[in-house]
Amino acid sequence: MAIPDNKIFLGHTPVDQRKYITAVLKHLVKTHPKIVIPAVGQFTLVKCAIAAGYEKQNIYTSDISLFSSLLGYYFSGKSIDDIQFEIVNDDYRAEYVLCQSEAEKIAYLMWLMKAAQMSKIHYRKLMYDDLVENRKKHIADIHGQVIAMRRQFEGIHYELKDLRDEL
Repeated sequence: MAIPDNKIFLGHTPVDQRKYITAVLKHLVKTHPKIVIPAVGQFTLVKCAIAAGYEKQNIYTSDISLFSSLLGYYFSGKSIDDIQFEIVNDDYRAEYVLCQSEAEKIAYLMWLMKAAQMSKIHYRKLMYDDLVENRKKHIADIHGQVIAMRRQFEGIHYELKDLRDEL
């Protein structure tokens, strides 16, 4: 199976499994209106829960990755400045500080994660070069995706918490 070039978070739930999960959740929502989704990853199960009829305010999620935490904080109305992380490269840190909105900060960090990911895969050098040379375009694309995702998931609950602490 090929690794998608445009994804940062590489885990995913296949379509048939998402359909099955949504069908099961449609039955569960009637008797269990609150759902807890630890290790939320890229929020695929949240999408299934919403499609099954769960109200966003009754969806509780958690994860420990920076990817999921950036999105989770944004979707739940928390400031990403409350997440403890450090950008060690002075140039990248200086660029990050110039970002004005939460969505801009998230887009920049996601671009940075993708560039770091691609820099380690030698046969993807052309993609890495494109990410760096066309950074403004890539960051703008990610920014648009982040804004669209917020419209879909805004109102859920998110905690930066390990799976074992959630259950």
